[in-house]
Amino acid sequence: MTYASHYIVTTDRYGKSFIDGLIKEIKDTYQYPERKPTIYSTMGDGGLNRINKIVESGLIRHEVVVLLIDGHKNRTLISRLSEILKNHPKRDKVKLLVFESEIEDWILKSEKKNVSKARKSSAAIKEYKKYDLPDYASKINLKILEKSDTTFKEFLGILDP
Repeated sequence: MTYASHYIVTTDRYGKSFIDGLIKEIKDTYQYPERKPTIYSTMGDGGLNRINKIVESGLIRHEVVVLLIDGHKNRTLISRLSEILKNHPKRDKVKLLVFESEIEDWILKSEKKNVSKARKSSAAIKEYKKYDLPDYASKINLKILEKSDTTFKEFLGILDP
């Protein structure tokens, strides 16, 4: 499904800059038309009530709301969000994308490295500091990532014109 406007929500503090840079790379690599999604970071888990409010406000001005959530520590939040979205009147306009571990999964998978649910992906990246995340947007091999990660493939599908 094609959406004209996107509201992307990440629970990662540095995710906003990372996703913004990644979308620029996606547009260049896949020749997507120029669209500027609104990207918001909850600066952490955010909590269920806060995320619900963000979704509702996002749906006022945007065709789709994309929630990017780390999987390694948010199982309860993900379960509760899934339950709420199942009965939401605009459930087809809210996409919940969950990383196996965390947003750094995309870095590892683009380097053809394994992701472990038992260990944070950021710990597997050599000399990585969390504030470096935005710099990795231009280093990701999108073609490899597209083949190796279903969450990224779904993300591309949402952005696809």
